[in-house]
Amino acid sequence: MEKRDLTIRRLGADDAQAVLDYMKIIGGQSHNLTFGAEGLPFHVQAEAEFLDRYAKHPTNAQWGVWDQAELVAVASFDTQERKRMAHRGEIALSVRKDHWHCGIGTLLMETMLAHAHTIPALNILTLTVITDNTRAIALYERFGFVICGCWHRFFCVDGTYYDAYSMECDLNTQKNL
Repeated sequence: MEKRDLTIRRLGADDAQAVLDYMKIIGGQSHNLTFGAEGLPFHVQAEAEFLDRYAKHPTNAQWGVWDQAELVAVASFDTQERKRMAHRGEIALSVRKDHWHCGIGTLLMETMLAHAHTIPALNILTLTVITDNTRAIALYERFGFVICGCWHRFFCVDGTYYDAYSMECDLNTQKNL
């Protein structure tokens, strides 16, 4: 694939329609997501409000990767609000199939981990990945994530069940990677 001129930036309310369109595209490309080709069950206004809350949040964030004017990847970063769980966060990312294997997953992981290291209370990041998504698992392992459990029959897509791994990264260890 040719070298692309990509831009990564935090998403905001003005990106709502692009995000909803993107989710319909990727939902039809992979069984690795919690939704299919129907995309997310939100109207543009609800998605805009959701993205606006993220944009204003002190620790949570959503990023988009743009190939010119086209949204081609999204990442989300969520921290726990409750004091007893404030040391934990969760990440997720997706990339459009025509942009797989272009380094976008690495770019998003670097962005999210750099953000994680700006949050003093945070020391554990988690994610969930379907067990047959070996390329994603290898990416996460390169960034210090380890498999810590398995959710059996996590998804059921068209009558087929898929297991998922729970993975976590100790940021105190990861800082040295």
